[in-house]
Amino acid sequence: LPGNIAERIFVYGGNVVEEMENIYESYHNAAFVFMNEKEQTENQVIWFQNNKRKMSAVFPYLELSMRLTRLVTSGEEQGLHDALKEIMTEYILENNLPAWLQQILLNELQAILFRILIRLELEEQEYQKYFGELEKEHRSPLIEQITSTLGLYQSLCALVNEKKTKEAGKMMPAILAFLDAHYGNPDLSLTMVADTFQISVPYLSSLFKASAGINFSNY
Repeated sequence: LPGNIAERIFVYGGNVVEEMENIYESYHNAAFVFMNEKEQTENQVIWFQNNKRKMSAVFPYLELSMRLTRLVTSGEEQGLHDALKEIMTEYILENNLPAWLQQILLNELQAILFRILIRLELEEQEYQKYFGELEKEHRSPLIEQITSTLGLYQSLCALVNEKKTKEAGKMMPAILAFLDAHYGNPDLSLTMVADTFQISVPYLSSLFKASAGINFSNY
C-alpha cells in the first residue's frame, strides 16, 4: 500500500482456522486484541500464525495468552473449561512431553495467569489468595503444579462471572432507562450505548442477553 494509506491502517487478525466452526474463536481473539489496545502504535500489525509442523517443543504462546486472557476476563467458564482440557490433552497427555518442556509450559501458564490477575484490578486479599496458592504448590510434583494452575484459571473465571452478575444487576436498569430516553435517536446503536457506559460492545451484548433475555436489536 502507499505509505500515506498504510500508516492510517490497523489490522487485527485472529488465528488461522481450517474448520468453519472455529471462525467464532478466531474472530473473538481478534476482537479482544482490538478492544484491549490501550495505545495504538503506528504501522503495527498484530497477527497469529499456526504451528504447521506440530513440534511438541513449540507452544503457541501469544495465541494461548490471548485466548486464556479473553476467556477469563469475560467470565466464559465453559469456553475456558474446553480450552484448558485442550491444553492438557495436546501438551501433556498426548505428546508425553519431557519434564523440562512441561516446566516451560507451567512457567508460561503461570505468567499468563499473573498478568490476568494484574489486569483485573482485584482487591488485595483476592490477589494474595491466588499468589498464595501458586506459592503453596511451588514444591509439588510438576504435573500437580500444572493441574493446580489450571484450577486457578477456573476459579478466577468463576470469580469474574460472579462480579459481572453483580455489576449487571446495578447497570442494566440504567442502560434500559437510557434506551427508553433515546429510542428515537437514529444514531442509537450497541456501540453508542457501550461507549456511553464505558464498557466493551461484546460485554454489553452478553450482559443484555443475560439480563433482558433477548438481544439488543430485538429489544
